[in-house]
This record gives sequence, structure tokens and C-alpha cells, in this order.
Amino acid sequence: MKTQLGQEVTDTITGFKGIVVGRVEYITGCHQLLVQPPMKSDGDFVESRWFDEDRTAVTNDEPISLRIENAGPDKQAPRR
Repeated sequence: MKTQLGQEVTDTITGFKGIVVGRVEYITGCHQLLVQPPMKSDGDFVESRWFDEDRTAVTNDEPISLRIENAGPDKQAPRR
């Protein structure tokens, strides 16, 4: 089963843990997930990392959702 955007995963090799915020599928069959860990305790961001989907494990099945009304492709192009 495909990992969904918004699910929490852990890289089984390094222990890197975070929310899946991106996904890419290549014609060669390699599927990768962009994993964003939580912020540091001082409020500084930790850089997200790409991992092969096969080496990740879902640690929280309930995905988070950030649906924003009228954003992205649903928004009309600006007019002059």
C-alpha cells in the first residue's frame, strides 16, 4: 500500500522520523518520500530528507491534512 501524504513515518535504517510532505515516483519503479521532522526545541527548523519508500515504516496511520481554501490549482490566475 502506498504511503499517504500527511502520514508519520520512520526511516528504518537511521530512525529519522517525520511527516510525509512530498512524494515522487520514477519510471524505474523507485518511489521516494520527502519526510519533514518536527522543529527543534529552540524553534529552529530541521531540514526535510528524501527516503526510498521501501525503507520507511508508517508510525501513525492517521494522516494530517492542510487543506487551504482557494489555494494552489483551485485559485484563479491573476488578471491584468
